[in-house]
Amino acid sequence: MTSSLTLTPGNYQRILLIVDPTLRRTPAFERAAWLARASGASLHMVLFDRNRVIAAAEKLDHSESKMARESWIGEKIARLKEETMLLARDGVSATSEVVWTRSLLEEILIHVQEYQPDLVIKDTTHENLIKRVLLTPLDWHLLRDCPVPLLLVNSLAHALPKRIVAAVDIQPTSAAVEVLNDQIIHAALSLALQSDAELHLAHCFEVAAAIPMDPMGTGVEMAAELYATLEAIAIDNFAAICDRYGVAAERRHFLPGAPGLALAEFARGDNSDVIVIGAEHHTAMDRAMLGTSGESILQNAPCNVLAVKRAT
Repeated sequence: MTSSLTLTPGNYQRILLIVDPTLRRTPAFERAAWLARASGASLHMVLFDRNRVIAAAEKLDHSESKMARESWIGEKIARLKEETMLLARDGVSATSEVVWTRSLLEEILIHVQEYQPDLVIKDTTHENLIKRVLLTPLDWHLLRDCPVPLLLVNSLAHALPKRIVAAVDIQPTSAAVEVLNDQIIHAALSLALQSDAELHLAHCFEVAAAIPMDPMGTGVEMAAELYATLEAIAIDNFAAICDRYGVAAERRHFLPGAPGLALAEFARGDNSDVIVIGAEHHTAMDRAMLGTSGESILQNAPCNVLAVKRAT
């Protein structure tokens, strides 16, 4: 990036890690610790969980179950305190807590509002047999409702981000899209600065499916001309966005095809570590809030995904 960039991101100040219930050093844990160390940010690790057996027993014997709950929470707190001490030895300012809850989403969003992190980090699962990232219902709700950038880390991602791809839209007349593009690039650049990573911009051009074709072949030439016209407009609009942010020519990627597959294939071939996308509401359905393109990106990405919600 050059000095003509209009955004001025700084170092992360606060990072919130949603701790895996197993309390293992998962890929999200490692990424959060590394980013905190690199940026000097404080790292707050929170386990949101409960023991269902103890919770059920509370209905029968409150005094005994209360002691069992306190013991269970105490064990988790002790484990996390061990991790905070190890992180402190490595130069990371870390704190931790355990939240007993049956409403994961509500508690997480409360903590996000109270802690005001620059970044929330959470693990996802990558299933090798079907080569897809498996997102839980909680992941989808967080993508819809988390007010700050959310980094979903899958188990196959590289440990350290060195190549980050921000996926932008190019609708020239939409103020909402322009705002979201700004926030996507701002979040991508912030992550790139913490990681000393390359920042690339990408746009997926999928217009052929929207051009009606006669099965008999009538109008093929007209359709081809329309495609060429729309493609030229899209290329110009994408170039304008890249120019605005001072993106070098070798870091501009105009990709033909459906966004989900095109971005995933590009990230795989280009060894990208993070894809940055906009988390935008499109319908009332939870999984449609990113649209089918966003869902496809999340499910097929061979790397981590940073989702950015447009500020309202």
